[in-house]
Amino acid sequence: MGMSATSLRYRHASDRNAELRTAIATLAARYPRYGAGMIYLKLRQQGRTVNHEQIDRVYAEAQLPLRRRTRKKVPMGARQPLVRPDAA
Repeated sequence: MGMSATSLRYRHASDRNAELRTAIATLAARYPRYGAGMIYLKLRQQGRTVNHEQIDRVYAEAQLPLRRRTRKKVPMGARQPLVRPDAA
């Protein structure tokens, strides 16, 4: 029993995404209409090697997601039966 109890306790790891979180926040502030996919592409253009799933997660944690655009409903035209040709 030579070990002390404090050495066996869990130590919280430092936030590995702190730098990435600030980079995403600055890009989102600069380009407010960009979603996680476009921010991922911007980070890749800057030369960073990042995982798109990690970007999605950090983007969602920061509560930045854009609302999906709703599609306009185009009214249907009048339906007409197909005309059968007389010859080839």
